[in-house]
Amino acid sequence: RSTPIKSSAAADVYKRQGEGHLIRDGQCVPITWSREKEDMPFTYTFADGSPATLAAGKTYVAVVPPESALDLE
Repeated sequence: RSTPIKSSAAADVYKRQGEGHLIRDGQCVPITWSREKEDMPFTYTFADGSPATLAAGKTYVAVVPPESALDLE
């Protein structure tokens, strides 16, 4: 049984690439996320193409509609 996607942000997750922000170690930096296929894990890269690694432990990913106002300070 499939669940319909009601949000444009949720639909973005099914794309193969998108933009976001990585908040880690007290810093917020722009990243690109991508994956080869829907059933593969995401990879994250910085603007220069270097890998954006996640910290050890639990990771929280928030999918937010592009029209939302966010204050990333």
